[in-house]
Amino acid sequence: MKQLTVALILAALVAAAPAAAKEGVKATLKTTIPVGSYNVQFAAGRLLTPSLNAGTLCVLDAEGRLRERVEVAASSHDACLARS
Repeated sequence: MKQLTVALILAALVAAAPAAAKEGVKATLKTTIPVGSYNVQFAAGRLLTPSLNAGTLCVLDAEGRLRERVEVAASSHDACLARS
């Protein structure tokens, strides 16, 4: 199964930070997640990415480490985090 790395996602998060906050920062962690993992959401220190191809939901911590991968459906398009 082809894989997508979270390094691109982390690089995008670093790119979104203010210039002063990213001086000397380099994303080096690579975490494998299923192909088709789009609609990345970041909330409460967790990165959520559902996979259209695999029907999974991957949950990563703020450092980009995979915490959980669950099969949720034949295809998974969106994810959100609700807290009370």
